[in-house]
Amino acid sequence: MNKMLVFSHMMKTAGTSLSKQLIAHYGSKMHIVPGGLLMNDDYYNKEKFINDYKKLHQRLKLISGHPMRPYIDFGEHEKNMVWFTFFREPTKRFVSHYLHDYKWTNHFSHNSHKVMKDSTIIEWDKFYNFSNYQTRFIAGENNFDKAVELLEKKIEWVGLTEEYEESLYSFKSHFNLNNFYFEIERSNKNLADQEVKKNVYKNHLDFIHEKNENDIKLYKYVRDNIWPKFKVKEFVKIDKSRGKSKLSRSMNTLSFHINRQLKFRTSEINISNIKKFYRRWYK
Repeated sequence: MNKMLVFSHMMKTAGTSLSKQLIAHYGSKMHIVPGGLLMNDDYYNKEKFINDYKKLHQRLKLISGHPMRPYIDFGEHEKNMVWFTFFREPTKRFVSHYLHDYKWTNHFSHNSHKVMKDSTIIEWDKFYNFSNYQTRFIAGENNFDKAVELLEKKIEWVGLTEEYEESLYSFKSHFNLNNFYFEIERSNKNLADQEVKKNVYKNHLDFIHEKNENDIKLYKYVRDNIWPKFKVKEFVKIDKSRGKSKLSRSMNTLSFHINRQLKFRTSEINISNIKKFYRRWYK
């Protein structure tokens, strides 16, 4: 097995934007593990990894997804897995996660949310338990020291959502991806009512800080001790147009989804699904 990149994709850290651009670069040589939206969705283990690797006929160069958690032991394959991730300022990430769920569940009106007393961020956290999400995502538990140890020993590269543009230049340079074309515009931005967002900060800021104490501490550690190792000291922008052509990127995106459909999904190919595909990956 050759060396491969592993994107440990934490939710609401601009990972969807990066994933789209990685798909355009790697095409069918990239795999996104589905699911992983819940805190305890750490089901993707060594056996599942090997099964997916075989499906891709050993062409895999990058694996990504929410279930790719650094605390999971992939055994003898670890030596070939080169991990990277993005961190985001925790209060912003926590609120963004809440607003995303608030929007896509129509204000938590789905039947599964009937146990929630109201649609506040407090009830949302009781229901989903996403406090200290980044610490737990990295360490598998709310353990600052373990998260730091894994970041220092296992994660090859870390970027910051707040410095997204510079992070992409750093990413391209660090992994010597000379023909990696990227764009700065971030996808999947939260579309929730700005008034709702303002009220969340106004009414629940103390709660947000209290529920994310370790994440705040970990983010400060990453920002002050890890990110400076990768931050471009003299921020001279590489010409991002010096990469794969638009046609090549489009063909790679198409090949990724055809491969995914044939080997990992069984959903029907119809007009409705094609429209969903276009809206998510091309608009």
